[in-house]
Amino acid sequence: MEILDARAEWKKVSDAQWYGELFNNLLKNRLVLQSCDQFGGTVLHFLCRSKNCSNDAFAQILSCLPNSTIEIITNDGRSCLHYATGVSGNLSFVRQILERCPDLAGKETHDGLSPLHSALMKKNNDSFEIVHALLMAYPEAITWREHSGNLLPLHLACQYDHDADTIQLLCAVCNSAAACSDKGKSKATRRKIKEKKP
Repeated sequence: MEILDARAEWKKVSDAQWYGELFNNLLKNRLVLQSCDQFGGTVLHFLCRSKNCSNDAFAQILSCLPNSTIEIITNDGRSCLHYATGVSGNLSFVRQILERCPDLAGKETHDGLSPLHSALMKKNNDSFEIVHALLMAYPEAITWREHSGNLLPLHLACQYDHDADTIQLLCAVCNSAAACSDKGKSKATRRKIKEKKP
């Protein structure tokens, strides 16, 4: 991938709300669409952090990109799916990315964060559906521990006060996650699970 000041181009289109002539020009400019910025990110990484991109605009851009561009990982090991789950929390973005590149659900950052971990570190109205979509794509991530605190996704769900449905979904996918016994986390996790049960 050629590195140019693609971020400046993306910012201009973002300022125009991903709409109009600037947006249409971006869709025609494959070089800018498929370039990386100085952090190794693509237009999708940028979009997944954006609060002003519509689901339709995202779909249009995604349709212009080859899978090899969608699968690009930033310098710190993040995929566009990490940003869609952990920054924007946009369920439509998550589903669209998973439809094209489901293996991204199994990518870890340098810190050991999967997109599932990222989703659980941010709570929003679509958290349950995002977690469900990620587990459908890559259920093995339920047993992965992030590096800094050695936490399973279930621990993060409890720590970030996710609802009972999300916690029960995580437990249903992997009962052994609830039985984890290292570093005293299981007691706190089991207490949170009991508190969340209806």
